Amino acid sequence: LGHLGFSPFSGSLVANDISIADDPAFSNSPFVGAKSFYIGVEVMPLVFHHDLRITKLTIDSPTIQLIQNAKGVWNFSSLGGASSSSKTGQPSAIPNFSVGELAIKDGSATESSIPATGKPFVYSKVNLQVKNFSFANSFPFDLSADLPGDGSLKLGGTAGPISRTNAADTPFRATLDVKHLDP
Repeated sequence: LGHLGFSPFSGSLVANDISIADDPAFSNSPFVGAKSFYIGVEVMPLVFHHDLRITKLTIDSPTIQLIQNAKGVWNFSSLGGASSSSKTGQPSAIPNFSVGELAIKDGSATESSIPATGKPFVYSKVNLQVKNFSFANSFPFDLSADLPGDGSLKLGGTAGPISRTNAADTPFRATLDVKHLDP
């Protein structure tokens, strides 16, 4: 984290120059790096009951690294601690985490593989809007991005709940609009 600021009056926390580590089995480079990270919270429940209610989470200008290994597993597959188990051998519980509005603004994503099978794909102007995000329930989303070769995509629908065993297996229903795809 770079500079960290909190405003109790507006209920906002802002972190600049953030970096989130990748699964070490995939890369030593960050999974996500971003210019800034904004978290909006409800102040009264936090102050009086120590209850954290996140109203908004916005990541500004992130760079996201999406990596798939030779077995088809993605570096984001274990998001939410889904791959860990308890002492009883049962899968871990779905995290009790929800966000009223989650957004990625003006990001970029690089998709590659281990071992490298070709030149990585780079998607720019990645924008994601999610309402009522939760690991345990479905939620609506809208995603847009510019594709390599002057193309664009828009994907909108619902996703979730997040798969407990592999986040890449999360069910979703969506409409896809692709323009100027250069395969």
